Amino acid sequence: MKKKIIKNNKIGGKNKMGQWILLMFYVICTVGGLILFKYGANQNFAVGFVNKSLNININIFSIIGLVLYLCSFVLYMFVLSKYDITYIMPIISVFTTIGIYFLAIIVLNEAFSWYRFIGTVVILGGAMLVNMGK
Repeated sequence: MKKKIIKNNKIGGKNKMGQWILLMFYVICTVGGLILFKYGANQNFAVGFVNKSLNININIFSIIGLVLYLCSFVLYMFVLSKYDITYIMPIISVFTTIGIYFLAIIVLNEAFSWYRFIGTVVILGGAMLVNMGK
């Protein structure tokens, strides 16, 4: 009788460091894309019609944000193809939520809120709970 080797939650079955690098690259692209797009949109972003044609005013920060977010989408599709969705989604959610929360305060000058901070901690606790025993 042949033993079946299961490679769940492993890209290629062996390289755990590569897995975390891939996930962190995804998180950096997602968080960076969202923060840069929002930063650019706060500067001067407008969509409207001028002389019956669509006019879009967008700056370099928003363009870089869109490119990063597009890269994150491609990485997201790859990550979902390699991991169990119930395993990876809580991890992705935690890292993106934490990154967005703190960078929004630092870069976008959004106000600190204890309720948001506690909510972020609850999300972190939930992700740890979901992935216990994995």
